[in-house]
Amino acid sequence: MLSGSNTASLPLLDASDFGYRPVFQEKLIAVQDDVTQMEFRGTGHQRTGGASVSIPMGKEVLYTVSSGSIRSQKDWHPLASGRLLITDKAIVFEGDAGNERITWGKVAEIETRPDGYEVSTRGDPPRTYRVSRLDLKFAAILELILIRTG
Repeated sequence: MLSGSNTASLPLLDASDFGYRPVFQEKLIAVQDDVTQMEFRGTGHQRTGGASVSIPMGKEVLYTVSSGSIRSQKDWHPLASGRLLITDKAIVFEGDAGNERITWGKVAEIETRPDGYEVSTRGDPPRTYRVSRLDLKFAAILELILIRTG
């Protein structure tokens, strides 16, 4: 990926080899297979906590003071399975429940984690993608694209 002058050049893939239909003059650079799009949402269960004190005030009358909280429990849930693609114009998720395309101009930050990627965009909640095995070449190309577009 580095040329003789220590400048990075990105390899190009043949989109037809991967069954990808690029937009006009778009170039496919990298593909990460076995990706799950995740969402952090409520489980339907709630957790409560707190305390109360009752003071007898007279015949069959109690004065009760209590404090506490009810919190909705949240957990990660899979939304779709598919793959991530890096092109010169966007990062694309192709999944079994639909596709999502985020252009580089809309990307605010991408965090590479040992188990996947979190893509933060301007004005939308972040997207979380989990992978079974992190493709280090894909991650390096992603970082290089971010440097070039940042």
